Amino acid sequence: MIPLFAFAISESEWHEKNSEHFIVRYVSLDDESLSGEFIRAAEHYYDRLGGLIGYKRYDSFWTWDDRAIIFIYPDKKKFMSDTGQPEWSLGGSTNDEVHFKKRVIITYAQADEFIYGVLPHEITHLVLKDFIKDGKSIPVWFQEGLAQLQETKKMDEVYKILPQRVNAGQYIPFSIVNNIDIYKEKDKNVVGIFYAQALTMVDYMVKTYGEDKFAYLCRGIRDGAGFDESLRRAYPEINNMEDFEKKWLSYMKTF
Repeated sequence: MIPLFAFAISESEWHEKNSEHFIVRYVSLDDESLSGEFIRAAEHYYDRLGGLIGYKRYDSFWTWDDRAIIFIYPDKKKFMSDTGQPEWSLGGSTNDEVHFKKRVIITYAQADEFIYGVLPHEITHLVLKDFIKDGKSIPVWFQEGLAQLQETKKMDEVYKILPQRVNAGQYIPFSIVNNIDIYKEKDKNVVGIFYAQALTMVDYMVKTYGEDKFAYLCRGIRDGAGFDESLRRAYPEINNMEDFEKKWLSYMKTF
């Protein structure tokens, strides 16, 4: 998530392209075609995520004045100076209810991998925050695993490496994964394993038991049942995190 940022570009300099759930704003007319690509991709990711977590029946979700805004800065220098993002950043998001009163996603025109990685990832985080109001009720691994599941190129990368490490015992026990605050972790190796593992955990749930059960799980969390109870209701085959770990380990051995 990005910190609050102030616009150095005046409102009148932004051009705009709209869709049902998104507004894309850009400065350079050279980026008009890119804005079209972004808005089509954003709608695709939005629809795909809706099928997974079960919010499609709410027709007014993220529509009209409630649409998310994607800002495309004209270049990396302007992007960094206006937003305070680090040099390595391709983009980010915020759900500021005080200043913008909008869901905001930011990037710059030359951030080539943004559309495949950052965009679907940040859309997922923003949607989850809206769909499940109490974010504290969702384990971090679940949030990050689902966000990565939307990234077009992430899956193949993870499954090329992680199964070998898991078979060698190089994974994080689920009792730790379920409670870890990875945002405070400084060991890059632990962070890398956590994110890869989180993706495969969510992927296992969806591929093995189907999207209907996954949506039932998400609706249970949304309705206040809590993650553990919602997991038991949606997946009696899994029952608890200890059983989940055993089944996931068997799954990882198939690769």
